[in-house]
Amino acid sequence: MRVLVQVRGTVDEVELWPYASSAEPFSDGSLLNVDVLDGRELVGVLVALLDRGLDIVKVETLGVTGPSLPN
Repeated sequence: MRVLVQVRGTVDEVELWPYASSAEPFSDGSLLNVDVLDGRELVGVLVALLDRGLDIVKVETLGVTGPSLPN
Protein backbone atom coordinates (compact mmCIF):
# COMPACT_ATOMS: atom_id res chain seq x y z
CA MET A 1 0.00 0.00 0.00
CA ARG A 2 1.11 3.53 -0.68
CA VAL A 3 1.00 5.96 2.24
CA LEU A 4 1.74 9.67 2.53
CA VAL A 5 3.37 10.57 5.86
CA GLN A 6 3.87 14.17 6.96
CA VAL A 7 6.49 14.73 9.67
CA ARG A 8 8.00 17.70 11.48
CA GLY A 9 11.70 17.72 10.79
CA THR A 10 13.76 16.67 7.82
CA VAL A 11 14.39 13.14 6.73
CA ASP A 12 16.29 11.64 3.83
CA GLU A 13 14.51 8.78 2.07
CA VAL A 14 17.84 6.91 2.07
CA GLU A 15 17.40 6.56 5.85
CA LEU A 16 14.14 4.69 5.32
CA TRP A 17 15.12 2.56 2.32
CA PRO A 18 13.41 0.46 1.01
CA TYR A 19 10.13 1.93 2.31
CA ALA A 20 10.28 5.63 1.41
CA SER A 21 10.25 6.28 -2.32
CA SER A 22 10.61 10.06 -1.94
CA ALA A 23 10.96 12.76 0.70
CA GLU A 24 9.97 16.32 -0.15
CA PRO A 25 10.42 19.41 2.03
CA PHE A 26 7.03 20.65 3.27
CA SER A 27 6.34 23.70 5.47
CA ASP A 28 8.19 22.88 8.73
CA GLY A 29 8.90 19.26 7.84
CA SER A 30 8.86 16.62 5.15
CA LEU A 31 6.35 14.66 3.12
CA LEU A 32 7.27 11.03 2.62
CA ASN A 33 5.82 8.65 0.04
CA VAL A 34 6.03 5.24 1.69
CA ASP A 35 5.35 1.82 0.14
CA VAL A 36 4.56 -1.00 2.58
CA LEU A 37 2.95 -4.42 2.31
CA ASP A 38 0.51 -4.06 5.19
CA GLY A 39 -0.41 -2.20 8.36
CA ARG A 40 2.18 -4.04 10.42
CA GLU A 41 4.98 -2.86 8.14
CA LEU A 42 3.56 0.68 8.22
CA VAL A 43 3.71 0.67 12.02
CA GLY A 44 7.37 -0.36 11.78
CA VAL A 45 8.12 2.60 9.50
CA LEU A 46 6.27 5.00 11.81
CA VAL A 47 8.21 3.68 14.81
CA ALA A 48 11.47 4.19 12.86
CA LEU A 49 10.47 7.82 12.24
CA LEU A 50 9.68 8.34 15.93
CA ASP A 51 13.00 6.73 16.89
CA ARG A 52 14.75 9.35 14.73
CA GLY A 53 13.09 12.10 16.79
CA LEU A 54 10.56 13.12 14.15
CA ASP A 55 7.00 14.13 15.03
CA ILE A 56 4.37 12.47 12.84
CA VAL A 57 1.75 15.04 11.81
CA LYS A 58 -0.41 13.10 9.36
CA VAL A 59 -0.68 9.62 7.84
CA GLU A 60 -2.85 9.19 4.76
CA THR A 61 -3.36 6.01 2.73
CA LEU A 62 -3.15 6.82 -0.98
CA GLY A 63 -3.86 3.39 -2.36
CA VAL A 64 -3.74 -0.31 -1.75
CA THR A 65 -1.82 -2.55 -4.11
CA GLY A 66 -1.51 -6.28 -4.27
CA PRO A 67 -3.87 -9.17 -4.85
CA SER A 68 -7.55 -8.46 -4.42
CA LEU A 69 -9.62 -10.38 -1.92
CA PRO A 70 -12.35 -12.72 -3.19
CA ASN A 71 -15.94 -11.51 -2.77
